[in-house]
Amino acid sequence: MKAKDTLMSQSLPMTPPSITLKEEFDNMKYPPSELVYTDLSKKVMLPIEEVNMWLDHLQTIRENRKKGALKAAETRRKKKVQATVPGKVRTNVVYAMLHTKTSQMNRNNGLAVDRVTPGFISPA
Repeated sequence: MKAKDTLMSQSLPMTPPSITLKEEFDNMKYPPSELVYTDLSKKVMLPIEEVNMWLDHLQTIRENRKKGALKAAETRRKKKVQATVPGKVRTNVVYAMLHTKTSQMNRNNGLAVDRVTPGFISPA
């Protein structure tokens, strides 16, 4: 065994600062006090400025996830309302039927002619 291997096996396992800061952030109220920044800085062995940067980053992620969840809920609500409008459903069904017709192209001298949009010619 090399000397480097023995040193590595004897060292204490340390969790990465990102994981430690994330766990602390999940259990704290934002923004924390200066004392919290100092304690976390000592715990993860990073300067206070970097701890502040990490916590700001985690707060931004938290806010963006909340905004994303609200936006997704609004989109689902709009789609649900849209699906219940009778004319809209019928329009969607007709639109889908037209697209299935489009996929069944006529053969005309080795070229495919689109039924839905006349004049559109694509190579076969």
